[in-house]
Amino acid sequence: MNIKEAQDRGGFPSRAHKSVACVRRMLSPYGGQNGAEADAAAFFVALYEDMYRSPGEYGVPVEPYEAYMRTYRDEGAHPRDAKERRLRDAFQNAICFYQDFIFSLARGGVLTDGGLYVAAGAFRRICAQWGINRRAGAQGMAKANRGGPNQYGASYDKLIGLGLTAEPYRDGFLFTMRGHDGFFNAVKKLADAPGKKGIADAARLRFDRRPPVLEDVLMTMTGDNARVLSYFAEVFGKESARVTPPQTVISSSEWRGEWRINRKLIAGFYAGPYSLSLLVYMGDTYTIEAVGDRLLRGDPALYAFYESLFTVRDCKCRHNRPVRLADSTVRICANGCRAIARHAGLAEAAALIAVYRTMTETAGEKGSKGAL
Repeated sequence: MNIKEAQDRGGFPSRAHKSVACVRRMLSPYGGQNGAEADAAAFFVALYEDMYRSPGEYGVPVEPYEAYMRTYRDEGAHPRDAKERRLRDAFQNAICFYQDFIFSLARGGVLTDGGLYVAAGAFRRICAQWGINRRAGAQGMAKANRGGPNQYGASYDKLIGLGLTAEPYRDGFLFTMRGHDGFFNAVKKLADAPGKKGIADAARLRFDRRPPVLEDVLMTMTGDNARVLSYFAEVFGKESARVTPPQTVISSSEWRGEWRINRKLIAGFYAGPYSLSLLVYMGDTYTIEAVGDRLLRGDPALYAFYESLFTVRDCKCRHNRPVRLADSTVRICANGCRAIARHAGLAEAAALIAVYRTMTETAGEKGSKGAL
């Protein structure tokens, strides 16, 4: 996501509110396989809903980012603004703290009959990761801090207020969640899941750990975006879509989907709760030029749309390359020579499908096996 897209708050009170809403949407379709898992899922859903209503109570800094963006001016082909990123990271990290901290405890602890046992050394390391000054033991930190870094001490105390209980146990602490029996049994199951998929399942509370399919994506989307993606997927095959979930869940998190024929990428999408981009993979600049020539001769209206699918800019990144469009040569930022319809509606989806069919017709008998 670039800075312009990060600025877009889409009708929400702030970008921080939008980020909370995205996390909530990504969790909402998923329940548990038993009572404890369903209860744990409900705990986090309620947490994010309350956070949306009162972000300040959860330590989410809303105004600093909003104030800065009111004065922000986009500059350069690939804008990089360290202050913008720092302010955005501040509210997104504050949002992520609660779920991430609980899962850090689960990864560092051992289940017992009464809850989750975390050794003192492991607990110190977890606190250090979040800049928490551990001077008061596990049952309350911010009030006991006297100098030194304590960035998320108040957030930890908020967790205590929400029901996280830490009692001295052996050489460490026994953690439970008040009013939620079996909470850490459910969380530990996801926390110990291996690999990138395990991380993604934990981020979305995917307790059944079933591989994601297109329907999972559609369930998290809002407005007309789900209808547009469903229409696009009908053409390329809903069942054949390869879906990759986001590794983290923040305002910029998106699912990635792709379709292949004989292992060759032909189309795809990026989709979040409030965003949708549709893609057709052109393969190389020769194909971009050949399809453009064909459209210019046969369908000028579609050609005008076709030109808009490529980002024209003279940047220095490794994806920049020259390509001829109409009678002039321009430089495009073309990762994978992709034609991308951003914020696509039904009309744009239909036009992009027409571009794909034109591409396969243009390839003719030169080896294209992806014609629809």
